[in-house]
Amino acid sequence: MKKTLIVMLAAVMFSSCHIYKKYERPESITTDNIYRDVVTASDDSTSMANLSWREVFTDTQLQTLIDSALKNNVDLQKAMLSVEMAEANLKMNRRAFAPSVVFNPNGAIGRISASETANKQLGNALPITANTYAFPISASWELDIFGKVNNAKRAAKVQLLQTQEYNQAARCKIISAVATTYYTLLVLDKQLEITQQTSEVWEKQVETMKSMKIAGMVSEAAIAQSEAASTSVKISVLAIKDQIREVENAICLLLNETPRTIERGTLDEQTIPAIMEVGVPSTLLANRPDVRIAEYSLASAYYNTNVARSQFYPSITITGTGSWLNNATGSIINPGQLLLSAAGSMLMPLFCKGQLIANLKVSKLKEEQARLDFQKTILDAGTEVSNAYFAYNLARETQELRAVQVEQLKRAEEATTSLLLLGSSTYLEVLTAQQSLLSAQQAVENDKLSTLKAIITMYEALGGGRY
Repeated sequence: MKKTLIVMLAAVMFSSCHIYKKYERPESITTDNIYRDVVTASDDSTSMANLSWREVFTDTQLQTLIDSALKNNVDLQKAMLSVEMAEANLKMNRRAFAPSVVFNPNGAIGRISASETANKQLGNALPITANTYAFPISASWELDIFGKVNNAKRAAKVQLLQTQEYNQAARCKIISAVATTYYTLLVLDKQLEITQQTSEVWEKQVETMKSMKIAGMVSEAAIAQSEAASTSVKISVLAIKDQIREVENAICLLLNETPRTIERGTLDEQTIPAIMEVGVPSTLLANRPDVRIAEYSLASAYYNTNVARSQFYPSITITGTGSWLNNATGSIINPGQLLLSAAGSMLMPLFCKGQLIANLKVSKLKEEQARLDFQKTILDAGTEVSNAYFAYNLARETQELRAVQVEQLKRAEEATTSLLLLGSSTYLEVLTAQQSLLSAQQAVENDKLSTLKAIITMYEALGGGRY
C-alpha cells in the first residue's frame, strides 16, 4: 500500500512539471516588419529612445518645468502609490512560504458545590474553586510541492513590474505633455508678436488710405474695408492672448500649481533636433511601457493558469502545537504541564473536478487573450513610430516650402501696395495680399510646432523618457 502511494505521488509530480516552469515569451510574438518606410539602425546604440529627456529638450526653462512636474504631478504620485501597494502585495505572497503561527492564551474559573449532606460524605471537601490556564502556540505550514504558492508569488512579482511600467508610462506622458504645452506656448508668443506687428502696420495703412482719399485716389468704401481689416487683426490679438492664458493654466495644472505666468524662452531660441535613427524594432520590447505592460499581463495570465493547474493536486499541510497547561484548585500552586503535538494532512479534490476543469479552461482562454493583446500592442507601437516618422519628415518639408511661400507673398504684398499708390491696383488686391501674408506667417509657426510635436511623439513612441 505504501509503495502504491509513493508511485501515485511520483506520477502526479511528473505530470505537473509544467507548473514549475517560468514564463518565456512565445515564439509567435514577433516584431518583424512593424515599421513602414522607416530607416532603422543596425543596432540600438543610436536609437532616439536611449537619449535622456534632457538631451532631447534642451531649453533650460522647459527642463525646470519638467522637473517640477515629475515631482508634483498628481497622476504620477498616484502611480507611485500603486507601485508601493504592489510591493506590499509581493511581500505578502512571499510570506506565504513561511509557517503560520498563532498564539491563543486562555483561562477559565469554575466552582464545584454540593448539598450539605453530600458535602459531609465527601469530608467537607466542597465547595471547590478551580482555575485553569492554557498558553497554546500552534503553527501550520503548507508544503508547496505542486507550485501553487510559488506561482502566486511569481504572479505578484509580475504585477509589481507591471505597476512600475504604469508608473513609467505616466512619467513619459507627463514629460511629453509638458513639452507639448510649452512649445505651444512659444508658438502662440510668436504668433502674437507677428499679429501685433501686423496690427501696427495696418493702422498706418488706414492713415495712408485716408490721405489717399483726400487726394481722390480711393473711395470711402476702401477706407471702411481697411478699418474693418485692422479691427479684425486687433480681435485676433485678443484671441491669441486668451489662448496663451489657457495654455499657461494647463501647464500649471500639470505642475499641480495654482495658475500663474510661466517663465519661458522664445521659439527662435529653440534648437529643433533632427530625429535620430529609431533603432531596431526589438527596441520597443525593451523600452515602451505599454508593450512591457502587455507582456507582463501575459506572464501574469501564464502564472494564473499554473495556479489553476495546481488546484488539481493535493494540498499537504503540516501542523504543530505546543501548550503550557495549569490546572489549580483554589490558586495557581502546581507547575503546570507542557504538551506538544504534530500532525500532517493532505487535502485532495474529489468531487469538484468539473469546476476545476472549467477554471483551468477560463485561465487558458485569458492567457490566449493576453497573448493576442501583446501582439496587437506591438503592432500599435510600430504604427505610432511609422506615423511619427512620416509626420516629422512631412512637417520639415512643409516648413521649408512655407518659408518660400512667405517670401513670395511678401513680394506680392509690396508690389500690390506700390501699384495702389500708382493707381494701377485696387485696395481689395492689397487687402487680399496682406491677409494671405499674415496667414502664411502664422502657418510657418504652426509648422514649427508640428515639427516639435512630431519629435515629441517619436520620442514617446520609442519609449523614451526613462532617463
